Amino acid sequence: MVRSLQHARVALAFIEPKLAEVVECAWHDYEMQYRQVRHIHRLGAQATVIHSLMVHHARRVLAGLPGVTFRDDGQLFIVSIRDEWVIKLRKFSAGLLVANNATQYALDFVEQAPGSVYQIELFSLDPPTHVHVGYRLNKTKTGIRSIHVVCPNGADGNYWDYELERSAAAGTPQVSRPLSPAAGGIAPASKRRVSPRQIPPDRSRVRPVAEKEARAKEQKEEQAGDSNEGDARTS
Repeated sequence: MVRSLQHARVALAFIEPKLAEVVECAWHDYEMQYRQVRHIHRLGAQATVIHSLMVHHARRVLAGLPGVTFRDDGQLFIVSIRDEWVIKLRKFSAGLLVANNATQYALDFVEQAPGSVYQIELFSLDPPTHVHVGYRLNKTKTGIRSIHVVCPNGADGNYWDYELERSAAAGTPQVSRPLSPAAGGIAPASKRRVSPRQIPPDRSRVRPVAEKEARAKEQKEEQAGDSNEGDARTS
């Protein structure tokens, strides 16, 4: 069942700031954790990494909100809200479309097909509305241009969409926690300062040189003395 845009703006108002935070935190962590290697990431690899980060932050940010549940089978992650909305986290094209693998799961989602494809047992007469929540990159692919909620209508169109308001500091999440290895993230490499090692002078080399110079001086004095004695004798 496709619910209207007006219905969505009212029903999802309580969770909209949290959804924007999920996306912003994911992008923030991507920039921090992969700053040194992001230039070698192809767009597909980048989207995969950011999706994993969005899942991570969705579990953290949305947990405990009223009516919010998660479904995750290791490959498919969805958020269910009050049995009315099913959300997938995605990256959007410039036209707010998503690139899907040609699987029955993906087709059923964008075509708003009812049923238990996503293993959500619903006992209401009205099936949930499927929506995508995600980001659109800027032209240079170096930052998030906008964050949207989109209701898909097949693979090539949408019923409706609207943009989520971002935090005051554009692109910088208000709440973000660094990922730790225990949480499935990559801890940033710590910078270690190395102090130069103080090497003491080699006294063993100084002493022979000093002794050699002293012996040479003594030899010159002896030669000078012998020369003076010879002069005295001849005179």
